[in-house]
Amino acid sequence: MKKITIVVAALCATTVSFGQSWSDDFESYNVGDYLAATGANVGWRVWSGQAGGSQDVMITNADASSGTNALFFDGQANGGPQDIVLVFPELFEDGTFHLDFNVKADSGFYMNLQGALPVGSVWVLDLIADANTFYPTRFDGVNNDFYGQYDITGTGNAWHNVSIDVNLDLTENNWVVKWDGQEVATFTNTNGNAVGALNIYPLSAEQDFFVDDVAWSHTTSQLITFKVDMTYYLGAFTTPEVNGDYNGWCGACNVLEDGDGDGIWEGTFLVLGDSIEYKYAYDNWTGQENLLEGEVCTKTTGEFTNRFLLLDGSDVVLDPVCWEQCDECDVPTGFESRADFESVSLYPNPTTDIALLEFAREVSDMTVRVIDATGRDVVPMIRGFSGNKLSLPISGLPKGIYFIDARNEQIGIQTALIVTE
Repeated sequence: MKKITIVVAALCATTVSFGQSWSDDFESYNVGDYLAATGANVGWRVWSGQAGGSQDVMITNADASSGTNALFFDGQANGGPQDIVLVFPELFEDGTFHLDFNVKADSGFYMNLQGALPVGSVWVLDLIADANTFYPTRFDGVNNDFYGQYDITGTGNAWHNVSIDVNLDLTENNWVVKWDGQEVATFTNTNGNAVGALNIYPLSAEQDFFVDDVAWSHTTSQLITFKVDMTYYLGAFTTPEVNGDYNGWCGACNVLEDGDGDGIWEGTFLVLGDSIEYKYAYDNWTGQENLLEGEVCTKTTGEFTNRFLLLDGSDVVLDPVCWEQCDECDVPTGFESRADFESVSLYPNPTTDIALLEFAREVSDMTVRVIDATGRDVVPMIRGFSGNKLSLPISGLPKGIYFIDARNEQIGIQTALIVTE
């Protein structure tokens, strides 16, 4: 059975496509069919020459790891003659790529992954088995770097599984090769960071082998820009972050920034998957959103309710959302919006013994607090301040991060202050 799948996710009337997966167990072919002649529609080719000719391979029912059909490669003294290529739908240059297949060999086999299309210019990985030893190697055009070995025959010349997983997004791309689920090689591939085709070619007369259950999958990566508006959050925090299933709910590894001081914290991160669950938190899970089940932006899985986002492989810049809300911030009753209020400045910051809080315009009846990360006042509270510039009494405070909380009946603002030695 040949199978091609486009992974599909839907929400309301919108349908988006993401990643691809493919498999071929050769059960849909007839015994004696030439693979490249009958499977061209799913990517099977010969290296050069004519499909159905000497480079093509026939479907056999002499052995199989599943069902009744498989491929059999009968090696000759000078290599070949079969020289089969599985061309993927595109040259995969980002995201994650997975390939696995089952193989049964008497004394060896050979396959390689091509790192460019058309084939024949870049070999990025050789899979060599010879004299009962499996050698996954990185091919650099000059030398084959040895990475590991494993007994290929086992008891009774059994079927074995080979899998390759590649993270193409990493600067130091990560390639992992496994034999029957056991990691044999892991390395950075200096010869290329792309995958375009699989080539199967017996190197010698000793290489007679069966291949069955070939499968690959590719997941596209995308850059997501997350934005959360902390303007009206009244608790003490230093740095918001985004945590989700895409980063293992890792805490402070995806921290956000507010470079322009407008209260909207944002960050752009690489994401894999056709959907993600995530939520905003701060200071490595010191605090986190409490989201409501059933809201339009949330999904409840077991006891956890998180934000939910469908993805289609394209980069996305999300609109700002308010902390613990699905939409932009609603201005609390009796408060002006921060945008209407314009801005507030705190300087110098960092500082050692003096800090000035300056408002963009005159304010009145303002309560100003200097608090620590627990929300405890560390200097006497200032009540009823009117004007546009206030000197804060911070002399003598220990080194650390504090928060200036200023509010009256119209507006509330909180900003961080760093005190150094």
